[in-house]
Amino acid sequence: MTDIRSTVHWAPHIVTDKEGKARVSFYTADNPGDYTYIIEGTDLKGSFGVKRGTLTVKKSNLNQ
Repeated sequence: MTDIRSTVHWAPHIVTDKEGKARVSFYTADNPGDYTYIIEGTDLKGSFGVKRGTLTVKKSNLNQ
């Protein structure tokens, strides 16, 4: 079955290190193409931030 979800990953409890970095991994949609990602976050003081970008999904050669 083809994966055509509009949201491919949701992780509301990611905690960053002292430098504000974290590593996240997830499976993408099945269709190759460019996808928009949106990262939103807050800190314990009420500050927040948003980052938008593009992720390119390429066709996998694993099943050939």
